Amino acid sequence: MGDLIGNSKAAAAKGRLKKGKKHKLTKLKEAIGIDRTNQIVAQIEKNIEEFINHKNEKIKLDATKAFTDYYKPRKKESNINLKGEIKFIVNKNLVDSDND
Repeated sequence: MGDLIGNSKAAAAKGRLKKGKKHKLTKLKEAIGIDRTNQIVAQIEKNIEEFINHKNEKIKLDATKAFTDYYKPRKKESNINLKGEIKFIVNKNLVDSDND
């Protein structure tokens, strides 16, 4: 599995879960064909462009909000408030004795 310095086992496992899985667009291309997929993507991009540049300011604003999350997802954060104590146990096999 290799050295996991700075990474948790869970993060390493998550990376392995994604490895070898096909992207959504690849699955779509295989299901309906490359040419048809390219036509659909082109139509979607045309629709996005049309709504983003619409004359009606409300439609333009709503479209911009809707497509912003698609192009630049919002940062997700979690705040956890703990009551009690946290114990940190160091694996002595990982600690270099020269640094004491």
